[in-house]
Amino acid sequence: MEIKDPIHDTIHFDPHEAMLLKSPFFQRLRHIKQMGVSDYAFPGATHTRFLHSVGAFALAKKIIPLLFEKNGFSPKNAEIQKLIQCAQVAVLLHDIGHAPLSHSTELVMPPLSSLKLPLFFQEGRPSRATHEDYTLAIINDESMRPFFAPLINKYNINSENISSLIFGAPHKKEFFIVQGIDFFPLLTQLVSSEVDCDRMDYLLRDSYYCGVTYGRYDLGWLIENLTLTVEENQAFLAFPRRTLLALDNFLLCRHYMFLMVYFHHKSVVYEKMLMNYLQSEDCTYRIPSDLQEYLLHDDYFFKESMKKSTNKTAKKLIQGDLPSKVMESTNGHHEYLMKSIQSFFEKENISYHYTSSRGQLSNYYLKNSSSFFPIKIVDEYVLNSTLKKQQSISEGSDLYQKFSAAHHIERLHCDIDTLTHEQNKFLYKMINR
Repeated sequence: MEIKDPIHDTIHFDPHEAMLLKSPFFQRLRHIKQMGVSDYAFPGATHTRFLHSVGAFALAKKIIPLLFEKNGFSPKNAEIQKLIQCAQVAVLLHDIGHAPLSHSTELVMPPLSSLKLPLFFQEGRPSRATHEDYTLAIINDESMRPFFAPLINKYNINSENISSLIFGAPHKKEFFIVQGIDFFPLLTQLVSSEVDCDRMDYLLRDSYYCGVTYGRYDLGWLIENLTLTVEENQAFLAFPRRTLLALDNFLLCRHYMFLMVYFHHKSVVYEKMLMNYLQSEDCTYRIPSDLQEYLLHDDYFFKESMKKSTNKTAKKLIQGDLPSKVMESTNGHHEYLMKSIQSFFEKENISYHYTSSRGQLSNYYLKNSSSFFPIKIVDEYVLNSTLKKQQSISEGSDLYQKFSAAHHIERLHCDIDTLTHEQNKFLYKMINR
């Protein structure tokens, strides 16, 4: 089986991989937009989670065998082949649990306990379920077993092995140990990390469909220079020190995509209004915990439920009637003016929306960053292995210090057309003072 893709050209699927694509849960992704509500700002951004998932898989199928082969681990070895297949399938299925409009409707997901996940996959998770939890629940659901059967029969890989790579912790560590080396850190990094197959695909794909260049990077060069390193019998994703600039470029591409595309004021205020609607007393829409019922919940299902609502915000969202951006403050600049306008709105009883978007270059800045497996920088030209200096990319790249502060964008929106002439005049004077 093959799929023609505008980003990666022809993507080939072996029979056991194609079987997974046929599952109802994976087919459901055809009806969930990759970028949620971003098509209100970038009308071309209507590509789907289905297309992104097969694109990330195409990269995994190219990168993972190459990583093993060029580091002396033959992909033809049965044990290595098992690991390669497990990681490739984990990349393919990493988004299978996404809710309607991608992240936007997670606010009305049920308690995690209602999904009845194996206890191991509930550890360290928030009390409310997320799309990652639905992904784990779907992969381990009884209805998926027929679609996993060819993979299990050929490679003896089960759903828990695949779930572990998505979850970020091994359920059975011994599965990932080959030739005395624990390959789990490496493989889970390729599923989710600073430089994973997911990000490699969505940056190029989102840029292409949005019609922007912020997320474009040299994919071929990045793949060519990806390597692995073994430290204390654990394998990690690594880059030679000489390729740091290419890695920095990749990280910057993601950073700028957030600032210029994902944080676009139209998308952000739509999300804010959507949250208000979902939290309103007259909103009856909820994400079900029953997985067979969840199959029905795609973008079209949710939009139809909004169309039936009498809620004013829901009607505005359906019509794409978004309030105008009145004021924007970046990293605290014009903070006094922002607060003055808010006070004016509240004094005049003018309905408004305040939005706050915060982005950082890297996840390593987060408080729980110790839970991430570090990507390594290696000095490939040092012949004496005892002198080789291995660092995490957060230590080896000065980009992390330069962009350590979060980029914070605050905005005020309101329906300008509802203001009186005097209110409009006064607001104009405040902004242009």
